[in-house]
Amino acid sequence: MSYYADGALDADKIKLAQSGFTRWVDTSSFQPVDLDDRCSVDFLQAALSHLPDVEIVLAKVNRSGQFAPPPSHLVPDYAPAPSLITDLPAFCQILAIQRAAGGHVAHMPIWVPLAWNGRFLATGGMGSITGPIWFEQPAVRTVTMPIALRNGFATAATDAGNRDPRFFDWPLDPKSGALDWDLLRNWSYRGTHELAVVAKAVTEALHGKPPSRSYYAGCSGGGRQGVAVALRYPEDFDGIWASDAAVNWTSLWPSAMWPALVMKEYGTVLPPAKFKAFRNAALEACDGADGVRDGFIGLAELRPFDAHSVVGRQTLAGPITTIDAEIMQKLWDGPRRANGERLGYGLPVGTESWGAVGICKSVEIEGRLEPVCDESQAYYLYGRLSLCKRH
Repeated sequence: MSYYADGALDADKIKLAQSGFTRWVDTSSFQPVDLDDRCSVDFLQAALSHLPDVEIVLAKVNRSGQFAPPPSHLVPDYAPAPSLITDLPAFCQILAIQRAAGGHVAHMPIWVPLAWNGRFLATGGMGSITGPIWFEQPAVRTVTMPIALRNGFATAATDAGNRDPRFFDWPLDPKSGALDWDLLRNWSYRGTHELAVVAKAVTEALHGKPPSRSYYAGCSGGGRQGVAVALRYPEDFDGIWASDAAVNWTSLWPSAMWPALVMKEYGTVLPPAKFKAFRNAALEACDGADGVRDGFIGLAELRPFDAHSVVGRQTLAGPITTIDAEIMQKLWDGPRRANGERLGYGLPVGTESWGAVGICKSVEIEGRLEPVCDESQAYYLYGRLSLCKRH
């Protein structure tokens, strides 16, 4: 399943990519500095001698304007293959590794532009990984290392020691089912903090002065990283952009699995054409309440919308039925206990897709759409793989 909404690059995403979101700093006045002597493994290793667990494994000046992302274990199940990154200013390309006490080795790509704006911008990951993200706009709607570099920032990311191909159940030992708490702590907060320490030290070694300001930007799982580092290490960053932060997993998981559960109970999966019909009807009713019809339902435009008002509307998958409307209304409302107490939140009215990030999706089985969730949900619920298999 694609990580990105419905997998399509619609007009709104393309419009966002062409906006100032990708370039907001005028770098024409920044003077490039000759870093050839300093951008070397030997120089940086000596400069970071106060960090004995850190090793510089790569350091070179990249003036090609390009970067070829390494292969990703997320392809093709959770994300498309990242393409060649172009239009990059000259920069010192570094790869640092940090060996933690628990035995895990974190890999930190660090990019420091020769024409530096004097600031540092760390970037986060997505879903259940801390990074790095090599995708460009409009495939993602957050700041990534290429975007930060083009705006003159020194920038970095970390995998926090997790290179497991499993997307969600990587904390579990596949043989014993035991949780790797050291790796979980890396993912939770420690990896982002250590990234800030190492990357800022590298930047200072190269340019001879520390960043005047340090920032962090991340969305979803990356937003969670930002919240975690703000709570535990507020001195790491002067500003944090933590958008759509996936922080409360006890409500996130019920919410993520809710659409699949509802459709399984009803024995009906909403095909994309019907889901789009509900979305379009909601946009017709709600979009524009803030004075602008922009194809989105913003917070100021949220209002009750009855899915049953769409019953009878024709779609490529047939007319909207009463059952379809009941399902859609439940998806918008979200999971609740039998007494009405809320367990999580439903889909926002007007959202593009019911599929969560790599968690649940619909698949065609013998000509029929069926809701399917990633098997790691069972691992989290039962705690041990062996117990999972017995259920």
